Amino acid sequence: ENKYKSLFHKCVQAQGNKHSAAAILFANECTKVRKMAKAIMVSQLTLERLVFNLDTIHDYWDAIAEFKPMRSTLQVLSGRLADFLPETAYQLKQLGETLASISDELDNRQD
Repeated sequence: ENKYKSLFHKCVQAQGNKHSAAAILFANECTKVRKMAKAIMVSQLTLERLVFNLDTIHDYWDAIAEFKPMRSTLQVLSGRLADFLPETAYQLKQLGETLASISDELDNRQD
């Protein structure tokens, strides 16, 4: 930013002093500095997005690790509720089976 401001100021001065060749030179340098700054900004935003994605993946795997304890808890609850809330028990059992399926699928992909 400072480099751009300095070049722009020199460009304005050269133009004001009727040195058009120098003004064109400074203007071209300003353009190069702007392009570099844009490339750096885009790169920084891309890297930040990648870090965010990696954090999300890390959180995702942490959540997946919780599936097995959740499955066993759902099995226990399903058994407790089977006599007086059979539909709820069935739904909990289905949820546990879905978690088991997801866990198995992910385990197979890691191998």
